[in-house]
Amino acid sequence: MSATRFAAAALLLTAFSACTPKAEDRSVFAWQDCGHSRFADWQLGDVPEGTQCGTLTVPLDAAQAQGQSVTLALTRRPADNTPARLGSLLVIPGGPGQHSLEWWTFLDPESLHEMQQHFDLIGLAPRGIAPSTPALDCGEAGWHGDTGAQDRVAACVRHSGSAFLAHLSTADAVADVEALRRALGEEQINFLAYSYGTKVAALYLRQHPAQVRAAVLDGVVDTTEDWFAMLCGQERALQHTFARFAADCAQSTDCPLTGDDSAVAQFHRLVNAIEAQNLTDRLGRPIRGEEVLAVVNENLMWPDTWPHIRRLLQDLAQGHTDTFHALTYDNPYALSVVAVPDSRHWSLFAVNCADSAPPPGRDRAGYLNNMQAVDALADYDNYRPRSEADLLDECYYWPHAGNDDLSPPPPAPAHSVLLVAQTGDPATPYANAERMAAHWRAPLLTRDSDGHTLALAGVSRCIDERVLAYLRQPESGAAHTCAD
Repeated sequence: MSATRFAAAALLLTAFSACTPKAEDRSVFAWQDCGHSRFADWQLGDVPEGTQCGTLTVPLDAAQAQGQSVTLALTRRPADNTPARLGSLLVIPGGPGQHSLEWWTFLDPESLHEMQQHFDLIGLAPRGIAPSTPALDCGEAGWHGDTGAQDRVAACVRHSGSAFLAHLSTADAVADVEALRRALGEEQINFLAYSYGTKVAALYLRQHPAQVRAAVLDGVVDTTEDWFAMLCGQERALQHTFARFAADCAQSTDCPLTGDDSAVAQFHRLVNAIEAQNLTDRLGRPIRGEEVLAVVNENLMWPDTWPHIRRLLQDLAQGHTDTFHALTYDNPYALSVVAVPDSRHWSLFAVNCADSAPPPGRDRAGYLNNMQAVDALADYDNYRPRSEADLLDECYYWPHAGNDDLSPPPPAPAHSVLLVAQTGDPATPYANAERMAAHWRAPLLTRDSDGHTLALAGVSRCIDERVLAYLRQPESGAAHTCAD
């Protein structure tokens, strides 16, 4: 993935800052208790006491302020210790397709308590993601493999309109964050960004460097990579992660990969054998190799979920589907196989394509060559040959050219960025963070482990303590490697 247009000159930034609403103005839109009836369909679950909900209306196209608009859903919990308040901290979600309205569900309670002393914590449903409105709608057809990428994109156009699809990019998300900062009345804002959210934070930092007090970027996107370079990095990393999963699996008594030949060959035979059983799920849908592979990939991300893969393969090989259902329809966080797709699932490709789709007059042969090169970098997932229909993804058929700018970011203002990365991250490879740290001349906080994102989640006390110290005092940010 990559970033977009470069920021203005320092003189313009200084002038802009002078026109920004003062911090003491606080908010220009009304916050209400999340228990209010207007937020009933947000389905937030158990909301911590003192948490407020609100909405902010912004232009669909920032260049046409009087045109169509979108309404962003937000949550906020004001800081507990007003004298020690350090501003607003926006949690920027990953995906793309996730929201951070329920930030309290994934932040470690101890870290959360510390953050609540100093920051108004802000959650956001990015444009296109329910309960923000309008939410991206691509219909249900095609999500379960019964139609191809071209038909899925056509369904998005049919249900949401081409004009809406043209404004789902990261550049649009950055404009929304700037509108939010202004509405909050903050001269500077703080970020806690995860995975794809680091791309939003990176582009914001490029365009509005003077408006960032402190930004923690965990699971870092390299904004200089195009679509194919990003996919290449992920394929290499996933192949390495599969090899580590297989080695870990071999140490377990319930490992389904126990033959004498390679783990990859065994995995291929197992997936094909599962597909040959013609199993169906509880909704009557076929459980094909593609569904198996999708669930495996989703659970490769973290070592804690590797046992789920072992159980999944064992159970399906024996004709049992309970584990499959536990990891898909019964898992509210599942993205790969769902009963009813929604804006979260469609946005995973829609935002990437709004950023990265090739321009009109696309070179079909060239696109296929690039995708074949990507596919060749990992063989664990090639349990069957890939067809042209498999390789021509949604971005090839996207109705608009992406607006990514792949130029390297300039050095960041001192102390404005702290990067966090794990050496075995399969989704945002560690090399991404190394390259972005070099561009920004910013410190990189490393954990020598598998996994994708971890800051302030209670996974590593070493990481969490250093992130909290940085957020309190950005000058304390320093490169470090954690082993816990």
